[in-house]
Amino acid sequence: VNGSILYGFIFPMNWEMMETINFYIIIKI
Repeated sequence: VNGSILYGFIFPMNWEMMETINFYIIIKI
């Protein structure tokens, strides 16, 4: 969890993009 927060803090855009991709994958499945 700490790594995820740290990654999101350093790369906010990339983190949001990853969440969007994960959300899309969940809907696709």
